[in-house]
Formats: sequence, C-alpha cells, structure tokens
Amino acid sequence: MNAPAMNLLDPSLELDRDVDASTAEPVPTIRHLAFALGGRRYAIEIRHVLEIVGMQPMTPVHDVEPWVRGLMNLRGHVVPLVDASSRLGQPPKEYDERTCIVVLSLEGQSIGLIVDRVERVVDLPESIFVSPDGEHRRREDVRGVYRDGDEVVVCLDPLWLARASCRKDTTKVEP
Repeated sequence: MNAPAMNLLDPSLELDRDVDASTAEPVPTIRHLAFALGGRRYAIEIRHVLEIVGMQPMTPVHDVEPWVRGLMNLRGHVVPLVDASSRLGQPPKEYDERTCIVVLSLEGQSIGLIVDRVERVVDLPESIFVSPDGEHRRREDVRGVYRDGDEVVVCLDPLWLARASCRKDTTKVEP
C-alpha cells in the first residue's frame, strides 16, 4: 500500500486558484493542504508539510496518548504517527486504500499525520480567514475557518496536533 511521495513544492503542481477569483488586486495568500477526516474537511499550512506517503508499517509504542498509533521508519528516520481523527476526538475509523500519512516538520521534529484522504493544495487569501466561532470558538486546535462553496473548512494548528503526541502525562497521581 505504499504510494509514491508527492513533492508539494513542485511548480508544475496544479493549484486550485478559484477560491477568491473576484479580487482584482494581488492579495497575500497562504498555501494550504486540504484533507478529509470522517466526512469533514480540514486544512493545514503547506509550509509544515514535508511529503505525503501511503500507509506504512507501524511499530506500536506504549505509554502514549491514544491518538499516537505508533512509529514508522521513513528512510531511516523514526517518525511518530498521529491519527488526526482520534486527535480531534472523532471515533476511530479503519484505514483504507485512500488513507495516507502527511509528514509534517514542526519545531525540528517530524510527525506523521494519518488522514482519510488528501484533497488538494489551495492558495487561500489571508482575508478569507475568519475568527473561529460557534463550535470552533476558543478551541486551541483551530487557527481559522473558511467557506469553500457550501462547506466550512477548518484550518488546524499544526503545533497543537503535535503537542502531547509522544508521551502521556505520567506526573498525574490518581486517588
């Protein structure tokens, strides 16, 4: 089930540029990778994405948070694997042929983010982001939300995804 890696910095990569085509002046944009989890759509800033690979064999580890599925060997580098659905509190889902790993570089550490499927790369104008509201208000995992047609896409904070991804807090004492 190993899919070839996708070079996201390749200038020939076709982008979805119709997000804000009505603007006449150049607008500062932020490139994002859009992906799906449990029927909902999410995005993450592309500057954190190293590559996308198909599911890899994982080595289970103990004494970690439940969303850490294990470790993978990626060309000699040990990479922890975080199940994005579980990290966001969604029920577990079986992996299928479209499930893939988005390898992120965060504060000098590589993290593999397991997602249901990668959708596309999109340039989003900075002005399109609105403050999280409603169910997303004051959630530290959400950097912003935007509308793509009738759907709301949640832009996740990659540092939140990686935080607490290695070990459980063993300093807590239960009564």
